[in-house]
Amino acid sequence: MDWVGEAKGTLLAFFGGAIPPTPEIRTETVSLTQSGEVQRVRASHASLPWSAKIGMIIFAVPSTQALLDSIEEQQDYSVELDGQEVIHGKWRSGATARRWLSNCVGKRPK
Repeated sequence: MDWVGEAKGTLLAFFGGAIPPTPEIRTETVSLTQSGEVQRVRASHASLPWSAKIGMIIFAVPSTQALLDSIEEQQDYSVELDGQEVIHGKWRSGATARRWLSNCVGKRPK
């Protein structure tokens, strides 16, 4: 998610049935592993707005450019909340995703 204007910001969110829902948005310390590198970071923990039975973890990203720069060609990831893995996955074709996202962002009004 990427907003411009007065309330600008870039967020990366993961959601799924293994992430416990929560009645209010909370700030949690989670373990984020990307390509074998583990980071303990603060993230928002909430329920998916259109499905209170599904939880989500939301990471603030420093900027759109930081997000673009961090997309690797292939990358695996996982998120642990309270010591439990709540989501994991892997993507491929990062260069294609970077180009697509960069083109999309470039079409926004300045």
